[in-house]
Amino acid sequence: DAGFRGPWFRAVEAMGWQWLGRLRNTTYLKPADVSGEPSQWVACKAMYELAARLPRDLGSMDIARSKPLRAHVVLHGRSPQGRTHRNRQGVPARNSNSRKNAKREREPWLLMASPELKLSARQLVALYARRMQIELSFRDLKSHRYGQAFEDSLTRKGPRIEVLLLLSALAAFATWLVGMACEASGIDQWLAPFRSKRRLYSVMRLGR
Repeated sequence: DAGFRGPWFRAVEAMGWQWLGRLRNTTYLKPADVSGEPSQWVACKAMYELAARLPRDLGSMDIARSKPLRAHVVLHGRSPQGRTHRNRQGVPARNSNSRKNAKREREPWLLMASPELKLSARQLVALYARRMQIELSFRDLKSHRYGQAFEDSLTRKGPRIEVLLLLSALAAFATWLVGMACEASGIDQWLAPFRSKRRLYSVMRLGR
């Protein structure tokens, strides 16, 4: 997400993987085919005024002046979701944390992807929009009450963490397979409180 910087993306590339993230705050960028003079670098927030409802492909750009990172950049102005954070009295919250989060959600998405990731602007936006599935998966993994209690392991050893994450991935895959089998055989209809053409339970929920 927006908290990751160049060193993290380079570490991902060193493993032979591809990456996709978001640019915010004071990061500077410039087109890859122009000189590296200071006047050519632009703050990422200055790009927001170019945002539109349809994803816009900005092409190959260099990210960060100190140690430039080559990336494929896409700009997308999202439609307002109409959500309002309210306090206990039911009025819109005005505390600093709520206002900071609201400002972040109103900002367009300025996305950066590894040059080897051959996807269109629309595909990159759709892929980034699915990031919450990863975050929720980690939440389920860590939760003692609702998940797999990874927080109880208390280990600091890398190899052991890798084994635990592998076991979690295998368990999730097995759960997904069982859920798909339930849908294919119609078992999900037995669990539904009423008939609906929409999916009432996720595949993972059915598998459990």
